[in-house]
Amino acid sequence: MASIVYICTKWILITAYWTQGSWNRYQRWKTWIMNICDIIVTKNG
Repeated sequence: MASIVYICTKWILITAYWTQGSWNRYQRWKTWIMNICDIIVTKNG
């Protein structure tokens, strides 16, 4: 469980670094990643 949260946070930070020039793209990526994290946590929780 903790590792899943860590991976999700890491991906969000990496994505923020990649898309720091485009806030809208970052917001879309963050939403998409968080949705996947929610699905993973729900299935494994």
